[in-house]
Amino acid sequence: MFGNNYRIHFLFVLAWLLFPPITAGWILLRISAPSGLAGSTLFKCFFFSSVCVTYWVAKVQYGQRKKALKAKRLGVALPPEPQGRWIGNIDLIIDNIKNYNEEPTMDYVEAFFEKFNTDTFNLRILWTDLYWTKNHHAMQSILAKNFENYIKGPENKVVLDGVFGDGIFAVDGPAWRAHRAVMKPFFSRERVRDFQLLDKYTDRILLILRSKDTSNESLDMQDLFSRFTLDAAGEFLLGTDRLNSLGLPLPMPGRAKIGSKGTELEGAYGSFVNAFDKIQNIISLRYERNWFWPLLEFWRDETKEHKKVINDFIAPLIREAILAKRDREGNLLDTADCCFLEHLVDSTEDEKLIQDQLLNTLVAARDTTTALLTFLTYLLAIHPRVLRTVRDEVVSIAGDQPPSYELIRSMKYLRACLNETLRLFPPVPINGRASLRPAILPSSTPNGPSYYVPGGLANVFFIPLLMQRRKDLWGEDAEDFLPERWIEPNRIKELTDDPFKFLPFNAGPRLCLGQNFAYNEASFVIVRLLQNFDTFELRQEEDAPQGSCPLPHWKEGRGRKRVERVWPREGVTLYSKGGLWIRLSSKKH
Repeated sequence: MFGNNYRIHFLFVLAWLLFPPITAGWILLRISAPSGLAGSTLFKCFFFSSVCVTYWVAKVQYGQRKKALKAKRLGVALPPEPQGRWIGNIDLIIDNIKNYNEEPTMDYVEAFFEKFNTDTFNLRILWTDLYWTKNHHAMQSILAKNFENYIKGPENKVVLDGVFGDGIFAVDGPAWRAHRAVMKPFFSRERVRDFQLLDKYTDRILLILRSKDTSNESLDMQDLFSRFTLDAAGEFLLGTDRLNSLGLPLPMPGRAKIGSKGTELEGAYGSFVNAFDKIQNIISLRYERNWFWPLLEFWRDETKEHKKVINDFIAPLIREAILAKRDREGNLLDTADCCFLEHLVDSTEDEKLIQDQLLNTLVAARDTTTALLTFLTYLLAIHPRVLRTVRDEVVSIAGDQPPSYELIRSMKYLRACLNETLRLFPPVPINGRASLRPAILPSSTPNGPSYYVPGGLANVFFIPLLMQRRKDLWGEDAEDFLPERWIEPNRIKELTDDPFKFLPFNAGPRLCLGQNFAYNEASFVIVRLLQNFDTFELRQEEDAPQGSCPLPHWKEGRGRKRVERVWPREGVTLYSKGGLWIRLSSKKH
């Protein structure tokens, strides 16, 4: 209704909250107030405050009663609701923000699941329903079986505006279908199997790593992977090799500073990437602040300056592509021969729409693959047995030559390592939808409860990161890094029979179009690393910026929190706070 202007959206919501009781109060005041008091400012303030409180208490109680009756008629339950110490559960928001700064991602939410011994709960903030689930059957309903009922919704769209705008990840209905129809031909099977581009940029990575091996230094692998994926995406998506982030200075061990999503960068490249990463962190923090974020940003949009940096970087490339199209007199390019930007320009000359779609795809092409490569490298560094096993497979199949698509497909253990990383550290650890109509979230166990969710755009957040670590789904070793679970026939059959317990690439109609590209890109890079280096030494405590390592109290916590040696954080996509500092070495060098 109001586009993506969060201030107008906030004022509209505020008016929706206040207009009915104030109108009712004004009518009552005119009808029944004593004439001597009706003109008193103090009386009016007291009167209207009382009417507003009475109205909303009655409305909330009526809504709760209505939900309970509806759930009872359907034979289902209402999810448990945490009760905070303060009115409206405001203290839960404060605790959540504190937790965001002191704990690994999703730890605070997991505490509620454990407290209520449930896989779904309703974190009511200011009497507004916020459903959270780690139930894979509920996710199946949201993403596939009842897909049309769950949309991104206007509130999510306003929150996501900083990066996603009107791109594919933020819109619903016809707009989403149109975006997907434009994107799908570009991610053809032939294109995602073309490794020439990957080989070009992986060679640049290897030059950097060999230099560090010679000088016996560690480096921030998360930063290196981020540069690789950005440069490759720059050519794949934008048709330019001018980014050259791999040719710019790297963060230095022991001297780097914590950045928005890793380590802080400098220069033109650093400005763009820092702005891009910072906006994603702001979006994540907006979700943590919940109702209060529009109020906290009412006078100052925290994304504004970062949007300008991104626009200054991207807009000239878009204009060049549009002018090139006009020079060729509108003749369309062959999809197999053009970059994604040229492909978009052939569909529209709307610069904002093109930029939104580019940034949406850049998040997928850069940030998600960076997360996969980062956490796989981390897991290999702390599991030398797995490192030896996967390296033996790579060397026995591909030797020391760049692998082909067919050779990578034959590397079963490598694929198992990728899947196990995606299970423990899904690049998008949390996602959300809004329920259009009343619905039921099915039980995740034969005898467990199903839960009622109202319509009216009730927010439902689902958390693959927690779901994919559930012991009842994955066994008592669910929190362990065990690639063999993807090779053992019995376990493979369990996943085949119940595929929605593994959702790193979403599912249903919104299944990620770049899934195969991500697997191929990550596989190619890891193969080349393993062909050249046989030792991955984690140097997080010694070389990462101060404040990057897990806090001492984590060792007394739950699950992987007790053993984690990096700090997983979430800013739309998963990342390691302060980077991932690794020393790679080889007996050959």
